[in-house]
Amino acid sequence: DQTVKILMQKLSDAAGLSNNRSAVGMTTNSMMGNRSIYGYVDCTRDINGGDCTTCLSRAIDAIPSCCLGKWAGWIATPTCNIQFNMEPVHDDWVNPPKIDTDISLPPVPEAVTGPPPMAAKSRSDLMIGISVAVVVTVMLVVGLVLVARRQSMRERVVERRGRGVREETVEMMMGEDAGMRSILYDLDVLAAATDNFSLTNRLGGGGFGTVYKGRMPDGEEIAVKKLAAGSMQGIVEFSNEVRLLLKMQHRNLVRLLGCSAQGEEMMLVYEYMPNKSLDYFLFDKSKSALLDWTNRFNIITGMARGLLYLHEDSQLRIIHRDIKASNILLDEGMNPKISDFGLAKLFNDEQSHLRTRRIAGTIGYMAPEYAVRGFVSNKGDVFSFGVLMLEIISGRKNFDLQFDEERRELLKHTRRLEQQGRLMELVDVTIGSFPQQDVLKCIRIGLLCCQECTQDRPTMSSTLIMLSNDSVTIPPAGRLGYQDSRDNTQLETFTNDHDAPVNPENQVFSCNSITLSLANGR
Repeated sequence: DQTVKILMQKLSDAAGLSNNRSAVGMTTNSMMGNRSIYGYVDCTRDINGGDCTTCLSRAIDAIPSCCLGKWAGWIATPTCNIQFNMEPVHDDWVNPPKIDTDISLPPVPEAVTGPPPMAAKSRSDLMIGISVAVVVTVMLVVGLVLVARRQSMRERVVERRGRGVREETVEMMMGEDAGMRSILYDLDVLAAATDNFSLTNRLGGGGFGTVYKGRMPDGEEIAVKKLAAGSMQGIVEFSNEVRLLLKMQHRNLVRLLGCSAQGEEMMLVYEYMPNKSLDYFLFDKSKSALLDWTNRFNIITGMARGLLYLHEDSQLRIIHRDIKASNILLDEGMNPKISDFGLAKLFNDEQSHLRTRRIAGTIGYMAPEYAVRGFVSNKGDVFSFGVLMLEIISGRKNFDLQFDEERRELLKHTRRLEQQGRLMELVDVTIGSFPQQDVLKCIRIGLLCCQECTQDRPTMSSTLIMLSNDSVTIPPAGRLGYQDSRDNTQLETFTNDHDAPVNPENQVFSCNSITLSLANGR
């Protein structure tokens, strides 16, 4: 335990000096046969290095209360988190730098003068007796320890896999503010609200678990997102989503009501959306007729406002990384709310891009520079937004085997219709009456968002201006992402161990020289 504490303290110091406010490392414990111990610390990018170190130090001080003698541990607060494990459970933990945690032993005291010669024999007999007693005692203690370890082996195996999270950990998330603890829900209350998480109350699957509808004793309807058991990545996403959503308030973002973690069960509690998610209506021909043009345009502009808040207007700068139809929830008025922030990336004010080894998201919505190179920026969300815009207008998925080969890829099909002057054929037949010029404008904006070159895509502020201003001229879109075989390159092998800032001028892209003359926020 002392080795773990020293490791985490040294990583804490390193994170406070690091631009990305994180550090990873490993050490060995000679008392455990040189067993490896891996550690990771991380702070949100909106705090300075000193506050980061202070937050991490408080979390480290809490290790004895939750994780003493454990094979793994995880403690999170709204602004920082620490993790340690006997196994490299994350990709970034493979071959991390080794941290020296040797503890200097006190000097051996000088030998004292022995007893007089006449007392030597009696002293020798006494030492033999003491030695025998010590050996017997040690054997008894070792036997008891082995029995105890055998009884708790299953629990320890579970903890090695990253599920050793206790209620104390979640309380640490809430910080020292007693008011924040009011968002903690009891597991028994949530089980009763969802009829013990019955299939009849299942709403669908989320980024790392299953979502259930629930009704609280006071009649309030809630949505409970239950973490999939045994998912270490789920633990990271759980922390990510709580820490981000507690700091964000916007009418087009889903509202987090609270969370729960007892034993191995971890859950997020949201406001209930009676109209489920956008894909529930959009891709079902029997329900898509309920989405007339007014509703669809309202959903498009609401999503744009939500993304603009994430990218530019909130106190944190956030890239969602998983914008898609199933992550757009609809309230009773069919107003959109962006949900599922498990994959979100937090940027500091100095960052505009970074590169990641972990490609996570949904095929068809991911921007090409992200899917192929791991290149993350707000323009990746813009690409996903553009794809979703075209899905909303057409009422079909971005890739659908129900269509013939010429039409199954939505981006290529839309570009082909544009070149042939037949864009109105893209519009969903169930949409009813609609203003043709407004729909054409939205299709062209969607194509601008889906351009291959990141610099050519508009920002969300520019996109919102184009959507709300009829006097703005929409320029023609250049080459689209995944337009031909040149996009089908294999994924590169990344050599960096962490997400790293990237100079966009060093990135090689085939770009068109299209620019937008629009006012741009921030």
